[in-house]
Amino acid sequence: MDATYKPDAKKANTPGQDGIFGKAEATTNATAQAPHLTSPRERRLLTALLEGQQSREILDRRIGASNTPDVVFRLRTKGFGILCERIEVLDRDGLPCRPGVYSLTSESRLAAILALSSGEVV
Repeated sequence: MDATYKPDAKKANTPGQDGIFGKAEATTNATAQAPHLTSPRERRLLTALLEGQQSREILDRRIGASNTPDVVFRLRTKGFGILCERIEVLDRDGLPCRPGVYSLTSESRLAAILALSSGEVV
């Protein structure tokens, strides 16, 4: 093998690394420059997700809105990797339902910290 051989970054990706950010190398570039947050709700959502997984109901209360999925959508379009896991539970009437539980990808945690460090009031 040649000493100057460098593996192709695209071939080095594992299946779990592709997602809302795109390829892993795009994630690294995305975290270098944090996206601009345009609303206090976006800031509160990222702050909550930095603490760990949060259900949609909890996020609605924490961000002060009843449309968490819309705020998540806006942050995803800015490049944040936000996952939504659907869990199986029974509602208050005993009927099955699948509420969403949101979390940041590990790659997006640094981007969230950088975006929140701009000094704006949350």
